[in-house]
Formats: sequence, C-alpha cells, structure tokens
Amino acid sequence: MAGIGAAQDMLDFLQRFDQVKQPLGIPSECLQSMDHDGKVTVFLKAKRIMTSWDVLYHRLRANFDGLTSVAGPPLAEVLQGKGWGDAIYDSGKQVVDIDTNEAKVSLRVRDTITQTEYSMYADLLLGADGSHSIVRRTFVPDSEARPKYAGYLAWRGVAKESDISLTTRRVFQRNVTYFQLPGEHVIV
Repeated sequence: MAGIGAAQDMLDFLQRFDQVKQPLGIPSECLQSMDHDGKVTVFLKAKRIMTSWDVLYHRLRANFDGLTSVAGPPLAEVLQGKGWGDAIYDSGKQVVDIDTNEAKVSLRVRDTITQTEYSMYADLLLGADGSHSIVRRTFVPDSEARPKYAGYLAWRGVAKESDISLTTRRVFQRNVTYFQLPGEHVIV
C-alpha cells in the first residue's frame, strides 16, 4: 500500500462526488523536517489527508459501481446501489494491444494462466498496468514511456503504533516529517 497525501483538488473532487462521506485517511497539518539531533522544524503548514492508493481506489470504485471492500465501511449499505456505472476489474489478464480508432476502446487481452487471447471493448480505459505499461506506450512517445532509473530506491517499513514511544508518536502525529542524510532521505 503506497501512501499519498490527498491535496485540495482531490478533496474538492471527493466533496462533490463522494457518496460515501466517510473519512478517507488521517489528517496531517504540516510538513516538518528533523535534523540529526532530533530538532523538528515546521517548514510548511499544509492541511492534507494522508491516505493510500488502495483506499482511494476502493473509494472511487465504491462510488462508481458499488464495489464493497475492506478499505472502509460497508459501502453497499451506504450507497444502496447508487453507483454511476459498471466496471470490470479483471486480474490475471495482460493487455497486449489497444485500438482507439472506433467509438469504443478495443483491447486485445491475454489470460496469463491459460494464455488464451480475446478482445474486449470499453467506453473508458484506465491504464494502471505497471511500469512496462502497454497503455502508456500506446499514448506516450516511446522515448518518454520507457521506465528510467530515477537515481534512488524506495524502502517502506511499518511498525505497530504501540511499539513506538509516546514522545516519538507526538513528533510524527498529524505531520509529515522529512529527515535528510547525505544522499538519502526518510519520510514518515
């Protein structure tokens, strides 16, 4: 689960369209830095909601087609079948070709288990098919679509809140904290 900060434009969108009306994440009041001695300095007061891509995805799906998930309240009860449309999320499939010359998007799909291929048609295609995305390569020039090493690696870790001292929790509570090391940085 990758963490994201829901900026104002996302919150405005959800305020307008989200039928669930339940908290999306936890509030953050500022961005702060911490030096090597543990001194904290606030450098930007910016209220945001800290959430994850998973939670946002499930919230959007709940509003669109009524998908119920573990990422929130029993959404089917909240929405009572009031989604705006139908969606297909078909895992274990690989898009091998896209044709946008028709009124609908035409996809050539391979089942990764049986290796059989078939065509699908859609009004809208959302490309979330990874770093070697055929969706990206279809719409973005090859020189821009190829993944490039950004010069860093990302490590993620999780700790039980109960294993963290109260003093440390207070530093990080309701804030996004940056800590810089030579050639590295940490975000908490």
